[in-house]
Parts: sequence; C-alpha cells; structure tokens
Amino acid sequence: MDFRTRRQLVILLVVAIVLAGVGFFVLRPLLPAPSCTDNRRNQGEEEADCGGPCVPCAFRQQKPIEVFWVRFVKVRENAYDAAAEIKNPNVKIGAAAFAYEFKLLDTAGVAVATRRGETFLYPGETAHLVEVGLLSGRLIQGAALAIGEVAWALSDAPGPDIVAGSKEYVLEGDPAHPVSVMKAIVSNRGLRDLSGIGVSALAFDADGNLLGAHRSVVESLPAGSAEPVKFTWPVAFATAPSSLVVEARSPSALPLPRP
Repeated sequence: MDFRTRRQLVILLVVAIVLAGVGFFVLRPLLPAPSCTDNRRNQGEEEADCGGPCVPCAFRQQKPIEVFWVRFVKVRENAYDAAAEIKNPNVKIGAAAFAYEFKLLDTAGVAVATRRGETFLYPGETAHLVEVGLLSGRLIQGAALAIGEVAWALSDAPGPDIVAGSKEYVLEGDPAHPVSVMKAIVSNRGLRDLSGIGVSALAFDADGNLLGAHRSVVESLPAGSAEPVKFTWPVAFATAPSSLVVEARSPSALPLPRP
C-alpha cells in the first residue's frame, strides 16, 4: 500500500469518527434513558435492573415461606390446639410481618374451624406457630396452614439472643385428675432490653405426634436477665412427652418493611 492510499484511508477514518461522534450527540437525546425495567445493567446496578438505584436484588430473588408440617391435638371436648413449623429460606431478607390462618379439616376435608394470627421471621429462621382452643363439634381429621401476603424487609441481622432452657414436664394438681405442666427459663443474653416476647411451648411423643401446644407472652425482659415461664393443660397427656420445645421470639431487630 503506497503513501497516497494510506493517507486516504486515514482521512476516511477521521471523517468516520467525526461523523459517529456527531451522530451520537445528535441521537443521544432520542435514546431511551436507562431504567430499572430495560433488562440492562447500565446505571450502576449489581445485576440487570436490580441493585444500585433499583430495587435490591434480594427482593427479585426472594423465595416464599416454607411450611414443614401442620399438626393438631384434641385438648378437651370440641377444643383443639394447632401448631406448625415454618421457615424463611431467604438469607438477606426478613419477613417483617405476615398473616397466617390455621384450618381444622373434617373427614371430608372441609374447614370447620379457623384461627388467624400474625407473626414475623428473621432471614433463614425456622420457627413454630401455635394457636390454642380452636372449637369444633365435628370430627377433625387434619389441619392446614395458609400464609398471607408477606411484608419483606432487607436484613441480614440475626434475631435477638433469647434462649429457653431448663425445660421440664410435670404433672400437678389432684393425683386422680392431674394437669400437664411445662416449665422453662427464658433468658435474654443480648445487650438490649426486650419487651413483648412471644413464647411457644410444644410437647411431642416418641413418634413426633403433637401432645400439646401453648403460647404466652413475657412482657419485659431486661438485658442479661431471665424469667420463668409456665404452661398448663387441663388434662394429663396421653403419654409422657419424649421431646419438649420452648421457643422465645422478638421482632425487635427486624427493620421496617420496604414500602
């Protein structure tokens, strides 16, 4: 390639660059502005359309609350307690609040008694729901749990350091008609005073069947303190419990849900 040809190519290249630059500035106002719905990572997002100025990616990838099991137990004539084990499988978002509904089902699978409540779950937390005294004169054959809409909150903080220890099951009252009693000590091992702590108690036989479920509230638990809790059922369980679960929970470390 001779010098003249090379010079012509250079001139053409410079002209093309100039025209491209002019075209870019002329057409730029006509191009759509970057957004959180253009399926592109073009404004500092962590991934396409999430993170940075867009919704956190954790909210785009959130998983629903899992229900592991739902059980019921008859505590007296026409009265039942119900319990369930649930989990928040998300590790970066908490369920700041959500409603749930227990249903007792008759032999035809029809809901003949219901009870609603509201609770929360920390990221990755497994917890138990308990509702007591559901009334029905029908023969109950099963139970179900429905989870309502969840108010999610961005968080990776664990729950408060509350533990329930020294669990004990005893029979009290008239030896001819004893009542079941479960006792425990709830301790606040954290550095913050807590209030309105929900405490659930569950008793299981050796096969994992629910013998009894109860719940209570510890109104105040200062940092470093402990409080005894006691749960009473009107009759002795059909068999001595093989496993006791006492669970104390507080939503105090959860942030407010994202609007």
